[in-house]
Amino acid sequence: TCGTDVTLASCTNQATLSAAWANFLASTTASGGCNGVLSNNAPLTPPSACGGSNTAVTWTYTSSCTTAVTCTRNFVVTAPGSTGVTITARALLQGPYVLADTLMHDSLRVLGLVPTNEPYTSVPADGVVVEPGGETVSPAVLAITGPHAIVDWVYLELRAEATPSNILARKRALIRRDGQIVSNSDGVSPVYFPNVCQGNYYVVIKHRNHLAVMTQSAITLNGCSTPYFDFTSSAVYINPIIVNLPRKLIGSKNTLWSCDANHNKNIRYNGTSNDKDPILLVVGYSNPNNSIPGYRSEDLNMDGKVRYNNTDNDRTLIINNVGISNPNTTLNQHTPN
Repeated sequence: TCGTDVTLASCTNQATLSAAWANFLASTTASGGCNGVLSNNAPLTPPSACGGSNTAVTWTYTSSCTTAVTCTRNFVVTAPGSTGVTITARALLQGPYVLADTLMHDSLRVLGLVPTNEPYTSVPADGVVVEPGGETVSPAVLAITGPHAIVDWVYLELRAEATPSNILARKRALIRRDGQIVSNSDGVSPVYFPNVCQGNYYVVIKHRNHLAVMTQSAITLNGCSTPYFDFTSSAVYINPIIVNLPRKLIGSKNTLWSCDANHNKNIRYNGTSNDKDPILLVVGYSNPNNSIPGYRSEDLNMDGKVRYNNTDNDRTLIINNVGISNPNTTLNQHTPN
């Protein structure tokens, strides 16, 4: 008995596909004749769940007293669509990172300051692929506590493999205390770029007051598997003309440099366009001991308040980063633009 053709959708779970493959091979049977033997030319391993394959298998039944009989059937895994890719990534922001916990604190969430609408809509488009903007997060997601609690909004960029300075797409997402970068839809799912064609892309992680970091090389996004990239431990892009490291090492984890209060892709304590002056401007030149609550870029440690002086002030984080003995040092972002 010759079995039937089988067609599975692309991105079917590989274990499910492997089981279907085994059933497919067992679906053709034969009997009769003398000392009959049924064989087939199937490959040793099942097709990939990523799709785009048509495996033709031919069974041959031989018998010492009859003519050999053959039968061919197809096992098809459809090709995935040409657009729509996902990525899972992890990063740590220096500002809220707590070494003793190996987690980021979620003070903004606890204080009810994480905006329900993403804060990056005003970011220049730079001719990038149009992705849905204005993402929102539900109260249920913001109610999650523990390591999976939301810390803040971030955004990911996909860049051209040939020219990594060329931004092709941006997508706003959420970052949790454990560093996982997740979809705003549920705080769990990978980040999905619905309008991006499958291909190889550099991936960049950005935050409103931290320096951006980019993968060392392009990552394959095929619309089926979901690649994982850990910005805390994996190698990242290094600009050879920049002296400082692209990330701040805290303990054994690499974090994104905090303290870009004025969004100019560098960190300065002194000099033109330094990052401590915006803090002083917020609290007031005549009242440098003020504490101003709110969701602001000048809140460099992300504790829900801006302080220039006193305990947990934001200015100290800048001087600690550039170096107390070298307050005129500038820390530059390695990621182009």
